[in-house]
Amino acid sequence: MAQPARIAYIVVAVLWAVALTPGAAQAQILAATQLEVPATVKAGQTGVGATIALANLNTPALAAFAMKAAGDHTVCKAGDPAPCVGPGIVLTPSCSQMSGGVCEAAGADPGVFSFAPTATGRPGSACAGMAFDISEPAPVTGQLVVTPQAGNVVVPAGTTCRIDLTFAVLRMPAQDVSGDPGVQSAQIATAAQVDGAELSIDDGVSTMTVEKATPAVATAASPGTVLGGAALTHTVTLSGVVNPAGQPVEFRLYGPDDPACANAIFTR
Repeated sequence: MAQPARIAYIVVAVLWAVALTPGAAQAQILAATQLEVPATVKAGQTGVGATIALANLNTPALAAFAMKAAGDHTVCKAGDPAPCVGPGIVLTPSCSQMSGGVCEAAGADPGVFSFAPTATGRPGSACAGMAFDISEPAPVTGQLVVTPQAGNVVVPAGTTCRIDLTFAVLRMPAQDVSGDPGVQSAQIATAAQVDGAELSIDDGVSTMTVEKATPAVATAASPGTVLGGAALTHTVTLSGVVNPAGQPVEFRLYGPDDPACANAIFTR
């Protein structure tokens, strides 16, 4: 009688492990949404890569324990009929306060990052070569909606769709998501997947440290000359700044008898 009891205990333990798989706590199907971003970026940086990963974890082995078929998943988008819900794949680029995978109003920080208007399914993934449109950011929350240009994304069992995006860092976050060194900004990706009549809504949360820009000034002055001789020139190269358009650079000329540079004899 002792041996059957041990077998039952092992089966229960395996089913409990399956229940802890990402997505299983929210629905009957096994799905997961992940957001992959760099650990650190710098204000003013452009061409930075990020990835939204939509996984169908319903492999044949796990499906056998869950007593269901290992079917394909369809990723929901706006306008799809029930059981799909919501606008589809949603990305909140910058947030400092969240609850249950949702950015709270007090933590919204739009305008930190600017994403390119299109994205592409990564080669070798379940959505290889698919083109996606990225909506204009919502003015209050900065939320973006990532929508396939043609049809729905279908993720076969045991595979992952990886959507590669590109963004620029426009400024420092206004709020810090943690007390760690530097300024941390949290990003949230939310997506829904369906398998027949079963729905899974999953959130992926990542955190980036945003560093300040490091401006630098390089100067090159012409050689000295006697009064009335050759013209004096001075070139200044400013680098490492963020959004420098419209910011003035002032030149001041001081005489050789003014070592403290107290009285400019020329300003431009």
